[in-house]
Amino acid sequence: MFRIIESIPSKNAEPIKQWLAHLGSERVDEVFDPSIATQRAIDLYRAKGYDESWIQERIKGIQTRNELTDIWKNSGIIDTNEYAILTDEIYKSWADMSAR
Repeated sequence: MFRIIESIPSKNAEPIKQWLAHLGSERVDEVFDPSIATQRAIDLYRAKGYDESWIQERIKGIQTRNELTDIWKNSGIIDTNEYAILTDEIYKSWADMSAR
């Protein structure tokens, strides 16, 4: 899709090209510094009107989930279906419900 938009020789396409370049640059920056992505999420939640305590709990939950999946990954879990099975088991033991 990027290549198609890039190949359009129109002045009208230029703002879209600039926007895509800026967006791509932001995402590359986030790969090298994950705190940028976290701050972007916090700003988005604030813009949507969530209160600060909810935002902090949400970010904490995301960090905890990332730590857990890192442990699973380091233990040799690589298939997304295995992640789904493990997540489902957590839901069953925690809430007596499936993740679905």
